[in-house]
Amino acid sequence: MPMIIPQDTMGKMATSGMVGMGLCAAVDGMGSRVTIPRFDDARIPLYAASGLAAVAASGVSSLAHNILIPALAEEDRWTEGTSTAVALISAGAGGAGAWAMMDPAILQQLGYSKAIGYAIVSESVGGYMYQHVVKPMM
Repeated sequence: MPMIIPQDTMGKMATSGMVGMGLCAAVDGMGSRVTIPRFDDARIPLYAASGLAAVAASGVSSLAHNILIPALAEEDRWTEGTSTAVALISAGAGGAGAWAMMDPAILQQLGYSKAIGYAIVSESVGGYMYQHVVKPMM
């Protein structure tokens, strides 16, 4: 049986990815390129890799939320302290994991705190933007 990802989760992941791209482009500029060995040594902009990591971080955060706190609705995840902590910690771990899967050298070059920070900010801002801007327009 195929795993179906809910539309709201996909929308939040996409929004968080765009926030991750914009955040990295604003902080690190748009000129840096990285080589991703897992993608046949593809050279992509650093901000695009950051967007991919933010998408993965958002997915991990939603999965952790659905497993650990299933009774709390996705849109209410930022109103309760435990749920917020789960969202931020899992997003940081998911983002760092995504960077490490692309290439551990990129993670070391970027810095662990910056990589985790990008994931946390992308998840929190992207989740808010999806719930309050994108979703109402759909």
